[in-house]
Amino acid sequence: MFVYFILALIVPGTYMVFRKNEKRDDLVLFITLGIMFVLLCLRNPFGFYDLPNYDYMLKETRNISFTDMVKGTRFIHAHTMLYGESGYLWFNWILSHMGANIYVLLWIHSAFVCVSLYFFIKRHSLSPAFSLFFYLCIGGLTDHTYILRQSFAFAILLFAFTFVVEKKPLRFIILVALASWFHRTALSFVLIYPLSYVKLTRKTAIAGVLISLAMLGIVPLLTKSVIPWILSVLGKESYLNNEVDFKEMIIVLTGLLGFVICITDFSEETPRDDAVSFWLSCLALLFMCVSVYVEIIARIGMSMYLPFAMIMLPNFMVRNKNRALMNKLGIAIYLALFAYLVFIVVTTPYWYSFVWEPATIAVG
Repeated sequence: MFVYFILALIVPGTYMVFRKNEKRDDLVLFITLGIMFVLLCLRNPFGFYDLPNYDYMLKETRNISFTDMVKGTRFIHAHTMLYGESGYLWFNWILSHMGANIYVLLWIHSAFVCVSLYFFIKRHSLSPAFSLFFYLCIGGLTDHTYILRQSFAFAILLFAFTFVVEKKPLRFIILVALASWFHRTALSFVLIYPLSYVKLTRKTAIAGVLISLAMLGIVPLLTKSVIPWILSVLGKESYLNNEVDFKEMIIVLTGLLGFVICITDFSEETPRDDAVSFWLSCLALLFMCVSVYVEIIARIGMSMYLPFAMIMLPNFMVRNKNRALMNKLGIAIYLALFAYLVFIVVTTPYWYSFVWEPATIAVG
């Protein structure tokens, strides 16, 4: 379990070591994500949930002909030959016919995720070290250790974020479509494009938070009609449940968005990437509210939308002119984030397992 703690603490540690170096932010990102890459490469393929099934899927694609792959390809629904999105299965089919095994797949995944995070944070964060620490403390490494399809999709959406900011709809749609071919939930990312044109003011920001929270009252009215239909289209009928306790994350997200609203001077124009990250964080809150009644939505909110708060929080804090106050609050937030990391690691079975350790998870 200490792997998660050590990786997160490397961020402030390297920042202090290189604090006098003009390129300290690049060094922090390169060193920390480099270590994260190594850890992801060294993870035990049979020591985390889902990974044995990904190994099975890779091996099975080796037995599927090109013709059957083409015939079974679907866009939204799962591929007809194996359960899984067609894009991910084509990716596996190519690798398996090149002779690759699960270790090669994990190495490619590790590289793609870490490179995507590096360029995303470097390009959009005003405080890269803060952003990376935030991401690692909300479970960044735990997500990428075993949720491969959604992890690939999320890494693709990091590039799609740039095209929202730059107002390039065609490139944005292409990337979202590609991401959804790895995990169908990525289709929901299209919501951010029209939302990005809503001017961020104090009133619209508060309205966004309130509308997201309103899902707690609206969703129960839809659980007998609309939601079951959507889940049936996605082939996820079994995920409809009565209630799951994600209230803590709803409180955290509401507090985070409320904090940003309080420290922001809306009389000045909000940069577009900051506004987009705020709306994505509102969507994270919305999905978490929905997940109280539909459990599967929690993974979307926490693994696909919440991470964009790693840009929102530090950027809005850096733009606040009261530097003395922001520095003190920054220390408090660092401590709170690390405490949250300790909480999620201790209370969930996500302990890290190296490749040389005994297999603990069997194919389900």
